[in-house]
Amino acid sequence: MKKIALIWLFLCCIIFSGCVKQQSWENWGFYAENLIIQWAWPEISFEPTIEDWTLVLTRTFEDMSVHVFLTKWMWEKYLKTESDYLPWNKVNFKWQVEVLDWAAGNHYYNVKSIEKLEIVDYPADEEIKDLLDRYNYCETDDDCAYIAWECPFGCYVPLYKDFADIAWKVVENYFDINGKSCVYSCLYMDKVVCENYKCTMTTTQELVE
Repeated sequence: MKKIALIWLFLCCIIFSGCVKQQSWENWGFYAENLIIQWAWPEISFEPTIEDWTLVLTRTFEDMSVHVFLTKWMWEKYLKTESDYLPWNKVNFKWQVEVLDWAAGNHYYNVKSIEKLEIVDYPADEEIKDLLDRYNYCETDDDCAYIAWECPFGCYVPLYKDFADIAWKVVENYFDINGKSCVYSCLYMDKVVCENYKCTMTTTQELVE
């Protein structure tokens, strides 16, 4: 009888520990993965309810099924320079997270502790072009601004005015890393307008290079 009781106790421990482990994994767990930085800037955010300077990480800009949120006091000792936490930068991480919500197939994680967080790659030119296109939307002409750049991003990049500063930093960082590999002539443009919810440059005359 004593032997049976011990066996039963052992089985109960296994079942209980399995349940606890499963519950722990659903709500807490250590994850290691490469993600991209979607946002880490004050005042402007794709997630208007989150705190300023919260680092928002996703698998890609298209795949929004995973959102990882880090407040600045957690990430600033790992990502020290401004170029480290620009959008489209890829980071490798290992940290403990808490599930905030699994609604509609989307997973929202709040980071509780970090073991590793480091830059592993910077965006390629096509990724930056995609980012710049995402920053281009408007309702009126007053929503628009532009940055003047060079090959391969176009002579002028029209976009929503509040994104002009961060877009400039992303492109500038690309040139700092990769240099300038192409040159082309540009048409002179002096005005940006909103057409069909997109900021568009207008041309007045041709500029000789």
